[in-house]
Amino acid sequence: MLGRYGELGTVVDTELAPGDTDGPALIVRGGVSEALLYHVPGRRILDVSNERRTVTADAHVADFVPILGGDGTVVLRMRS
Repeated sequence: MLGRYGELGTVVDTELAPGDTDGPALIVRGGVSEALLYHVPGRRILDVSNERRTVTADAHVADFVPILGGDGTVVLRMRS
């Protein structure tokens, strides 16, 4: 997934978060150790290219709030 200023990571799954009215979110694994899990709401997706195999989103690392996961991952959810 490409964000506003470069690569965020690789799309690994989708999720419909409880109470989420924006529909499904893409879950993107990134970071040097791949321990970051970005939850990017569908409303932020700008483009999907099958040819280039990329997803482009209106998102940047600073748009997310980190939450420590129980398995050593860091879950990053979009700020409200």
